[in-house]
Amino acid sequence: MKKLIALGLISAGLFASRYPIVFEYYYMDSCVKAAKQNKQRQILYCACTLDKIEQKYTLNEFVNGMKNNKKEFLKKLAKDIIPECIDKLAK
Repeated sequence: MKKLIALGLISAGLFASRYPIVFEYYYMDSCVKAAKQNKQRQILYCACTLDKIEQKYTLNEFVNGMKNNKKEFLKKLAKDIIPECIDKLAK
């Protein structure tokens, strides 16, 4: 059920900028499994980060960033996207 809620949350945006649903599912699944905190908050956090990533990067840019230079790409995500989602959850 939680996965369905998460998929509903990430499906709320514009379809044009969405990644394929299979990609979104696996992103959410791995992100939520990595939770060290409350699972409900982690679902919201993961949905937020996915939404921000989809707004900022095409699927090809994201996949290439993770494949070609994962460490630097993750640093960029940590700087550009993660703080926005943490701030959003703090409100």
